[in-house]
Amino acid sequence: MSQYYKVVNLDKKQFFSPDIFNDGVKLGAVMNGIHPYVIGRLLLSDFNLTEEKFGTGYWFGDKIAIIGDESANEFNDRQVEFENVGAELLFSFINDENFQKLILNELKSDSNYYARIGFLVLQYAGKADELKRFLIQNFGNDWEKKAKEVWEDKKTTFIELDV
Repeated sequence: MSQYYKVVNLDKKQFFSPDIFNDGVKLGAVMNGIHPYVIGRLLLSDFNLTEEKFGTGYWFGDKIAIIGDESANEFNDRQVEFENVGAELLFSFINDENFQKLILNELKSDSNYYARIGFLVLQYAGKADELKRFLIQNFGNDWEKKAKEVWEDKKTTFIELDV
């Protein structure tokens, strides 16, 4: 059995699993996909650092780790004390033009991921308005119908979230 990795901010006690962006969670996928873009934006240091949650540089200077679930460390020992911020990151980045291109490619090429994101919009009703607008803009007003068709196939595994 192999380890499944999460990206962890040990200082802010936050984490996310790369699967929120449809990225792999095993060693071979640790820095492949969309989540490295997100990590980069969170860590960027420039003259316009923001205190805005998940804005550019929000994690700058913090202790960040990529931690496997079989590792003995402070995160795995106390994970319940950490906030799963995966959905919030997705919501925060959905207006970023570069992120939109990356996520749109995933949504168009993987119907299961499309369904999982549709389910996410329903789970976070009221918090996912920007994501919902993005889906309508790119897939039309019947985006939800397509997502439900995939859900009913029961092939979809839903994203690990703290709801």
